[in-house]
Amino acid sequence: MRSPPPPQLGWASDHLKQAIWETKEAIATGNHGQAASFVEHSVEAVHHAHAAQAQHPSDHLKKGIAHLKKGIKLAKRTSSIHRVEKATAHAETALSHLEAVR
Repeated sequence: MRSPPPPQLGWASDHLKQAIWETKEAIATGNHGQAASFVEHSVEAVHHAHAAQAQHPSDHLKKGIAHLKKGIKLAKRTSSIHRVEKATAHAETALSHLEAVR
């Protein structure tokens, strides 16, 4: 049986889970050099992380959002694999921050 989310997170936990999932998808697509898909998943992750932040402010969420935004900026409108690799590294750092909120 799955345990319920921690009480302090409440509704924010659903957004947090979605932000983590979208970030993992961004990393997977970034690892395959798919910049457009990376950006799409990262933007969704930012939206969900912002929603979680509004319900339960956290420094880890704030840092995760910042890294996701840096990754989006690097990967937007590029075909450079080097830029996508750097963007993916930012998403990996963001993931560690998002997972630390749990």
